[in-house]
Amino acid sequence: MKKKYKFSKYDYILAAVLIIGCAVRILCIGQFPAGLNQDEASNGYEAFAVMNYGIDRNGVKNPMHLIAWGSGQNMAYSWLAMPFLKIMGNSALALRLPMAIMGCISVWVFYLLIKELCSKDQAAWATAYFAVFPWHIIKSRWALDCNIFPELVLWGCLCLLYYVNRQKPVYLYLAVIILAFSLYSYGTAYMFMPFFVGGVWIYMAVKKKITAKHFALSAMVFFVLALPVMLFVIINITDLPQLKILGFTIPEMYQQRFSTVTGTGESFLPGCFNNLKDLWRILVNQGDGLPWNSMAKYGICYKLLIPLIPLGILISLCEKWKYSFVMHWWFICALMVVAVTDVNVNRVNIVFIPLGYYIAVAISFVAKQHKAAAGICLGICLCLFALFGRTYFTDYNKTIGYYFYYSYEDALQYAENFDAERIYTGPNINQLYTLTLFYNGTDPHTYINTVEKANPYAAFETVTNFDRYYFYLPEVIDSSENSVYIVPNSYSHLFSTDIFSIAQFEHYSVAVPNKLYFK
Repeated sequence: MKKKYKFSKYDYILAAVLIIGCAVRILCIGQFPAGLNQDEASNGYEAFAVMNYGIDRNGVKNPMHLIAWGSGQNMAYSWLAMPFLKIMGNSALALRLPMAIMGCISVWVFYLLIKELCSKDQAAWATAYFAVFPWHIIKSRWALDCNIFPELVLWGCLCLLYYVNRQKPVYLYLAVIILAFSLYSYGTAYMFMPFFVGGVWIYMAVKKKITAKHFALSAMVFFVLALPVMLFVIINITDLPQLKILGFTIPEMYQQRFSTVTGTGESFLPGCFNNLKDLWRILVNQGDGLPWNSMAKYGICYKLLIPLIPLGILISLCEKWKYSFVMHWWFICALMVVAVTDVNVNRVNIVFIPLGYYIAVAISFVAKQHKAAAGICLGICLCLFALFGRTYFTDYNKTIGYYFYYSYEDALQYAENFDAERIYTGPNINQLYTLTLFYNGTDPHTYINTVEKANPYAAFETVTNFDRYYFYLPEVIDSSENSVYIVPNSYSHLFSTDIFSIAQFEHYSVAVPNKLYFK
């Protein structure tokens, strides 16, 4: 008979960690954060349009990269969102579920990765930190397309470690597929991935962990999967026309945005130095000032734990964990990306999992040396996490609701109840056109045939109107027109209550001429 498995205290710690980590990433994601960001809505609408009509909002058939605003958005997240939108309809919950699920999986993947490098007990302690990692929690709860990039690299790294430890080729090719797919998730992958993959493959060859056959075959698989991305970069650097391949379209952007990947326009070395300084400022200040990337009091990795980053780097170098080169090389390649990128948290998101890894290494080392000290360290993390959670689900949600256009969906649905020839949204809130497309599930053919833009073919186009939706206020508000107006609450005073009926929502008001209201 098989010996009955006996659970240790670390198993219980791990179970609690996974439950907490998953719960804080997935519960109530339709309501927290409140509203919907314009980039989320853009990717969500493109997923809806391609899934149902075979074209994006710019008329490109089955795109492998989106033109979106003019200078592009990546397609990977839209592909992942399609089945959720198909089953659940266009909603914040359906759109964010893939990101939240990936975040939950990554907590487990992080545990498996650390366990591959050291002991099971140390991995449990390390994962306890990753489960309450503020940056990872925040980014897992809203559907910014670029934020699946670090998740995919993490999963790919686990597969690589499984391959070098177990020598089963299936893990090597799974790693290749995941890492190649990450090229479709964000533009910074175009620089990161060749260096990362090249360095790891050379490392495996030097350590005699990969045969010439699998070296060549895996490189070939990666090349084939990455070929559309390489063609996309070539087309958009050389201004070649769009290309169709295997039923997909590799489009030409209206304006290329590679400047955010290749530097700020300064001379190369000073630009690299300034970008690295910007990353240092983000680490010191624990944020880039953008409320959707971090909360001021808690930052990216909890301000009190910043000293653990250099400590973790030192420990991981001294401990010489077997095959930890993969994580060190990830960090080095991420710094290379930072050096040539205009820095904010979103653009350099590839660097934060290695930073979280080094903090986790420091915590696991303390746990190995002194259990009481580890308990104190974990207790501090849990206290910070409890305060973080209380703020995130209360005050922070009120703040982010303003930036994420909370209650616009309610206002739009209310305005749709009236037989208006035009629905105005203003003043000059151009970003709301993507939310309107997403919430209404507009036929992309209708959008293409009716859209008017103030600056067509620009890097960031300004849509003035499509169909009956206008994203500005007219100079003269004429109550005799069959028009409904959606405005921020602070602008509701523009409409006389003697002539208009005003419905007020959290952040938006809808003004309806009385002749329409009582019709």
